[in-house]
Amino acid sequence: MADKERRRKRRQVLPDLEAVGVREGTFTSTFRVVDISETGAKLEVLSGEAPDEFTLAMSRRGGPVRKCRTVWRVNNQVGVRFGE
Repeated sequence: MADKERRRKRRQVLPDLEAVGVREGTFTSTFRVVDISETGAKLEVLSGEAPDEFTLAMSRRGGPVRKCRTVWRVNNQVGVRFGE
């Protein structure tokens, strides 16, 4: 049986983009961005952990950034929804 696609926005695969997670001004984790859309992303946790809410910086230098809410966790991957 084929999986039903539940995403509302098309995702872009980014093979080598690393990002960092920050919460309340403190580094929490590093990620590899597996895929990303306007509304969210699938992240592979490389170190640390993904809190329920955090800011994702798309480079180690800090920008661009997205506020994230973790919506699912499976092994070392998390799905996040971008928000305000």
